[in-house]
Amino acid sequence: MKKVLLSFIFLGSLAFAQEDEAQVETKDTAAPTAQQIQVCSQGSAKECRKIANALYKAKDYAEAKKYYKRACDLGDKKSCQKAQ
Repeated sequence: MKKVLLSFIFLGSLAFAQEDEAQVETKDTAAPTAQQIQVCSQGSAKECRKIANALYKAKDYAEAKKYYKRACDLGDKKSCQKAQ
């Protein structure tokens, strides 16, 4: 009986772990919100890079490149490599 109960607990925890990973993946590929775009346009290199990463994951490479360039112009060196 204990083995059965432990098996259910283990399998349940695996199901929740997979669900959490799916939510993170969805969050990363979501279209940028108006607020994120505003924060980027106000000079947040970090926010511009976040938008660019999301667009890149969504395979919108041309738009992602624009945001990488903006982040680079604001001093984000990681974005400079991707903006080229």
